[in-house]
Amino acid sequence: MRESRGISLAIFMVLMLIVLLSIIVPALFILQLNPYFNTQGQISSQGYSQLKSIQLNNLYRGNPNIYYNSSTQPYLEIKYSSSPIPFNISDVYYYNGESWVAILTQPVTIDGNTNYPLPSKAFNMPIILITGEANVLFLNPNTSVTTVSISGPAGKIPVIVTAFALNKTKGGINYIPLNVNFQLSSADYRTTAVLYVNPGTYPISALESPVSILNDGLTAVFKNWSINGNAVLSASNAQSTYVTITGETILTINYCTVLKKYSVNFVAGVPLNGESQTLKGASITSVNTSIPVVIDGNQYQLSSSGLTLQLTYGYHRIDVASYENITFNYNYNGYAVSEGAKVLYRYTGPATLSPGNINVVSSYCIFVTGNGEVNLTFNQVQVYYRVEVENNFYFPNDVTVESNSSPVTGDISGQLLQVTCNGGTFDWGPIKNYQPEILYLNASTNVNIQICYLDNQNGQYNINGRTYQCLLSEPTSLEYVSPAGTNTIGVTSTITVNSPITLIMYQEWKYGGSVDPGYSPELTLVFQFIALINILRLRFDL
Repeated sequence: MRESRGISLAIFMVLMLIVLLSIIVPALFILQLNPYFNTQGQISSQGYSQLKSIQLNNLYRGNPNIYYNSSTQPYLEIKYSSSPIPFNISDVYYYNGESWVAILTQPVTIDGNTNYPLPSKAFNMPIILITGEANVLFLNPNTSVTTVSISGPAGKIPVIVTAFALNKTKGGINYIPLNVNFQLSSADYRTTAVLYVNPGTYPISALESPVSILNDGLTAVFKNWSINGNAVLSASNAQSTYVTITGETILTINYCTVLKKYSVNFVAGVPLNGESQTLKGASITSVNTSIPVVIDGNQYQLSSSGLTLQLTYGYHRIDVASYENITFNYNYNGYAVSEGAKVLYRYTGPATLSPGNINVVSSYCIFVTGNGEVNLTFNQVQVYYRVEVENNFYFPNDVTVESNSSPVTGDISGQLLQVTCNGGTFDWGPIKNYQPEILYLNASTNVNIQICYLDNQNGQYNINGRTYQCLLSEPTSLEYVSPAGTNTIGVTSTITVNSPITLIMYQEWKYGGSVDPGYSPELTLVFQFIALINILRLRFDL
């Protein structure tokens, strides 16, 4: 009996050893293989991320190029720039004004050039395209997928956050895509954004209300949140709420435009349309009738009587040129000069004349909550005075001009004064007959007159019975006209421009050159030699 028990114990021990070995050996084998399986999982995840990246790079290179043609019969135009690479589309959504609507009932594979039709309800609405590699592509109407593409890491849930403003018009309702700030779980983002998160509940806030749509002259206020996909909002009508995410989700911040209008009058901060002011004792009267302004993308002419517009509640953009040149007629004790002065003004921004109804946001933006008035203010920067330069050519009393092929007397063209001012050297004088040269120089400019030139005219001239082909003149005096009166000044004078002035160079015809057969070549040479001597004398003796 004892022997039988010993045998039974031995048999039991052997069986237990077999059982232990059957458990321990596989366990050791599995534990030993775990690093391999972990590495294999990492390699698989890395490979998936690489596929996502490769697909994006192909899209950027236009392989394929995907264009969203948002006609009344919208479609995706898919074209390959090289050998087709199969392109898998998992989901396509279009925005219906309140939420995102799924288009596909099953995934689609594209392997060549094609036009893929979309529902007519997608007309003029943005769409979101999700690829088989989990790249998320956001397209506005009539744009290419290569213009906006966003991707994220594998293994997390994609959450797409967009924003739109609902704008009611006579033709229906327009949905305007918005770029607004929002916050998810204490991190700030800007729409349209694609975020990748773990499943869970997160605080989310729409940070902006009201929102400026300056290019359209509209302002939108927060309306609600809408959601598509695997998520739940704790309160859809609150700017700050909580979202519980369990799967792929599209969140939309909906705004509606405020269409109530107010009467806003804009006035110009510069003299216009005959308005007068005093400048150093002189009366100056504005010649400009208006200045251009652009408000909410539309150009207007702002006159002295102002500009009244009906503007909606909210933000409005104002664009005015940084500088405006206003021309004035000048009068000082009877010394009147048409367009005798110009004043340069610098735009400094809008100033509200109706606080409480209109607030100034910046130099280019106002916020309207009621009727009111806005002054577009300017600062005077610089004053410029008109300088008129004339010539007066004449013949001696004993000379009779019998015929001439070109004008020979009066304000004949020729740049006859060489002057230095404002750091440069210039030739002044009319370049067309009977048209004085008009300059505008900044106040207090010193002008140094250095040289008065001889001038010559070429043509056919019969004078005192002789024929000439070249006439030369010699300067006799320089006249200076200003509010102080008319004075003759030296040709090497210095003048200071503190009012409109006129400079008149008087020239007397002295010499003629001819190749008329009735006269000897020697006589022609004499004329030319005399002319040359006088030119040199004037250049070096003055």
